[in-house]
Amino acid sequence: MEPVDFLKLHGLGNDFILIDERAEQRVPEAVKSQFAIRCCDRHRGVGADGVLFIGPHDDGVSFRIFNANGSESGMCINGIRCVSLAMRLRLDPEGPDEIDIATPVGIVRTKVLELNELEGTVEAATSIRPRYEGWKRITAGRRARAYHLVNVGNPHAVTFVNRDVSLIDVEGIGHALEHSDDFKPDGVNTEFVNRISSGHLRMRVHERGACETQACGSGAIAAAVAAREMEPSQSEWRVEMLGGALDVVLRKGTVVRGRAALSFEGRTHL
Repeated sequence: MEPVDFLKLHGLGNDFILIDERAEQRVPEAVKSQFAIRCCDRHRGVGADGVLFIGPHDDGVSFRIFNANGSESGMCINGIRCVSLAMRLRLDPEGPDEIDIATPVGIVRTKVLELNELEGTVEAATSIRPRYEGWKRITAGRRARAYHLVNVGNPHAVTFVNRDVSLIDVEGIGHALEHSDDFKPDGVNTEFVNRISSGHLRMRVHERGACETQACGSGAIAAAVAAREMEPSQSEWRVEMLGGALDVVLRKGTVVRGRAALSFEGRTHL
């Protein structure tokens, strides 16, 4: 069995297994999906929300993510922030603080703003403009809610709730939405949001292919974009999630800033 070295990282508890394929392919394309399913299993594998693969790309790196269920997604802001941290901590420690990461939907420029032995503050900036696609009333979890539809390189359905988000059945409703006819065939990420004050949101998120996660960078962007529809003059948002807070800035581009950490290094097998 071929050994595969990996790094385990997380962005506010949203955790990933990182495989470095810049020099050579470590996991064949035909088995990447099954490899992700096995490795992400929290009882029989390493345990993670997804597997990140990085490869060569001009002066930066290329980026792909496979979710815990083996599906591939085009964008993952927290995963991208973890890649940036991994480059500075382990993969290219003498390299620059700022690197470009090429995703299937565009380039994200990242910058490590502060760094210590195992963690740091990482910023991700992209010129990819989130698309607000209106809202739709959908019944899931035995009640109808208005969901704001936002595309951030991946699809999101954002709903604002009056009840504390800690009381919401995130798994039940999120799973029903992900597999509903409204979002076939690709599914959707779902955000449940409390508006705390101007520019301040509290959120729980159900990610397609991974169920509820501790945090979601693209979900935080989607929530801010939806909230801006109700508060157009606001351009900076603090989004609190189970794993911590991200700062989101919506101007000409989009900037997301928050903590990320290296959990451990290891070796698995194909």
